[in-house]
Amino acid sequence: MVVSFQANRYKIRLEDENGINYKMDHTLPQAIKFNHAEGFAAFGGTTTMPSMTGYITYGKIYLRRVIRWDEPSQKATDGRKHFMAAREELDNSCRSDTKELLALTRKYTALLDRWKQKRSCAKGFISYIHSTRDRSNNPVCRLYADLKHHKLDRLHSVLKSHVATSGFVDRYILAGRLRQNVSQDIQERGLAALQDAFALLRAASCWNDTEAGYMLYALTTAGIATKRNINKANQYLYRGVMQGDRYSLMALANKYYYSLDGFPTDIEVAFGYFYYVAYMSQADRDLHSSSHVSVEHIRLIDEAMLAAQVDEGSDWYMWLIHQAQRGVVNASQDLARFYYWGTNGLRRNMQAALEYYKKAAQTKDPEALYNYGILHMKGHGTKKDLGKAMGYIAESAAHGNPAALATIGWHALINEKNMTKAAAYLQKATKMGNPEAANNLGYMYDAGLIPGHPASKVIAYHYYRISAVGGNLDAGINTLPCYMLGSPVEERNPQLAADWARYVAEQTPSIGVQLRTALDAFRSHNWEASLIYYILLAEMGLEVGNFNSAYLCEQHQEDVVRVMTRDCSIRHFNLSISRPLDQVSAYALMKMADYNWYGHKGKRNMTEAIRLYSEAAMKGEPQGYYNLAQMVETGTNISKAAWKYLNMPLDAHDQHYAALKELYTRCRDTKTDEAFFVCSLSLYRVTTAEVWKHYKVPAVTTLCILASLVIVANIYRPRGNPYILHMVGLF
Repeated sequence: MVVSFQANRYKIRLEDENGINYKMDHTLPQAIKFNHAEGFAAFGGTTTMPSMTGYITYGKIYLRRVIRWDEPSQKATDGRKHFMAAREELDNSCRSDTKELLALTRKYTALLDRWKQKRSCAKGFISYIHSTRDRSNNPVCRLYADLKHHKLDRLHSVLKSHVATSGFVDRYILAGRLRQNVSQDIQERGLAALQDAFALLRAASCWNDTEAGYMLYALTTAGIATKRNINKANQYLYRGVMQGDRYSLMALANKYYYSLDGFPTDIEVAFGYFYYVAYMSQADRDLHSSSHVSVEHIRLIDEAMLAAQVDEGSDWYMWLIHQAQRGVVNASQDLARFYYWGTNGLRRNMQAALEYYKKAAQTKDPEALYNYGILHMKGHGTKKDLGKAMGYIAESAAHGNPAALATIGWHALINEKNMTKAAAYLQKATKMGNPEAANNLGYMYDAGLIPGHPASKVIAYHYYRISAVGGNLDAGINTLPCYMLGSPVEERNPQLAADWARYVAEQTPSIGVQLRTALDAFRSHNWEASLIYYILLAEMGLEVGNFNSAYLCEQHQEDVVRVMTRDCSIRHFNLSISRPLDQVSAYALMKMADYNWYGHKGKRNMTEAIRLYSEAAMKGEPQGYYNLAQMVETGTNISKAAWKYLNMPLDAHDQHYAALKELYTRCRDTKTDEAFFVCSLSLYRVTTAEVWKHYKVPAVTTLCILASLVIVANIYRPRGNPYILHMVGLF
């Protein structure tokens, strides 16, 4: 694409590999003034106007000359040529595979039709569907001889079963069935299932199952049960991106964000992909599908979070049921919330949520009344009934519930069209800290709906930001353009924009389903299936995916080495700690610090080890302080910058024992049971060593004098003198 500005005219020419296919010449009312040193130019769509289908890429700006209308554009770069060749290779492969698979399914369909018509070979046909044995010797069923068994028996078995049960071939339904077959096989056989998985996933991907294509990308990138091939993996990735697949978009954004696998670091390009997924996640969440679950980022070392997964039939679940039946409001609220959002190990169940919210609402609890009203308002688990809903919500608001006040304000804005009432309720709820109210208030200022106030994006952004900080995802999306483009009250900050966009994008319900699948596999002691699903999440860029993949690889290193061509634990722990420090696990920091201190493949990086141990220590990890002290004892030089980061006393840098005592004291004072005893002993040892070093002669002299006194006391002690006997007993 070439965009040319000259005076008050601009021209656009779009060209593909086959030549020019579109051009436009437009005249503006006045001349265009373009300052290349300020701001940035973006070619593409907006939140209100769609763009062309394609990839976000790079451009070149010519400042001193205008490209002529008929001037040919630059030849495609080697990278573009390579990509086009790779895409063509994948398309050709899919065409070939699809042709073969459709021919086979037609054969199976013809076989089924013949059986239906003649009612012959019924028993043989049914057996054939579920068997891979050759039945060509059966004279009655001679048609089977035409169906030679292919090397991809697993794929063909699924095809035959699909034809037998469906009676027709729908490639979209079949593609989903192929992928589901792989998922089921992974749950049953773990890593061994991948031997047959690639053929099924390739067929499903060719038939436009985007999730299957993403699985191929992730497995090929990670090198699990196949040779690692980035070029091949990227073919699957780009196909998914073009189809709008959430997982593929997240993965491509992740590559640009961290400069992975040869991609350049480009935060703005990463933002573009993250923002698209974040924007689409609004619609995904509004669907409130029963198959969706809440997004829960649970690390496998977090015993408290793992214990909070209730599961139907677990002791805690049965206890909550018992308490709810006895009328305990909190138990009913917990069960209703778990079922409504699909959290804590339970799947979404609107009818169950409605029942438990009803139990809680009967106690006139304000929160329960509000939630019960919301279900009637949205028609979740029951028919929509706005009048009934507002009755419960008004009763909750009478008790001062800010969420109910915010909903009344929203109702006045959307349904009653009473802007004065809406503004009053939303302002009151915002002052009480309700983020949804702040978001709606921001919308009213943005659209100029506040009576007596003109539209103001500055004020609107102020409320959007309050709402976003409070956890409202819709407000988070509203603030993203402000961070990326800048505003009168906010400097342009692409890094913050990308981080916000990624956070919102990660709340997509389909990602929550993948997280739950991986966690459920782990809790059922199926670590191989859990690893596969966490690898899928890790390649999307989820920190919990990276951490849990690394943890599982570390715990089962010998088994993993046989099926993976990359160092799984180091790679994923390293990606895990690339997030802001408040999002990083101290466990991962310690692991990467150990890799750098002890060395990996003969390489040591003491500076990086000190940095990571320091960060772990500042997160309250006693082992971080202990290992830093060990480094000091072995003569490792720790920079003044590191001491400053740790808020150590200024003289500790130059005083060996002062530094050790401070580090071991902090280690002891973390109050961790495992660390207290060890760090206390180390502190005692260092203190004793310091005393011995500085007061060696006086200490020896004092001990000699005391020993002499004891000897004299033993020789000349008077009989029966209790004081002398007591002194002798002390020694």
